[in-house]
Amino acid sequence: MAKRRDFTGAEILNLITKKYQLDEALLILDIKEYLKDYLSEDFFRDIGKVSLRQGVLTLEVTSALLKNDLQMRRSQYLQKLQERFGVDKITALEIR
Repeated sequence: MAKRRDFTGAEILNLITKKYQLDEALLILDIKEYLKDYLSEDFFRDIGKVSLRQGVLTLEVTSALLKNDLQMRRSQYLQKLQERFGVDKITALEIR
């Protein structure tokens, strides 16, 4: 008779995210929530798409004012994101 194993909710979620490679998708959702809290609501609405590929976080911004601010203080924003999510997860910040 096979041994029955009981899983916790967190263990099941970790198994599913690893199997279907959803780690980056969940991280992107966390990053969006962080940006929503960190930036004002008006500025957050101007961020269109957020993507993460091989450690490079890309923000597509529709507002020229926000785009300029993000580009000027890119290293500061990158440092804050790395402190929050880890240096190994976000290695660079790209503003488009």
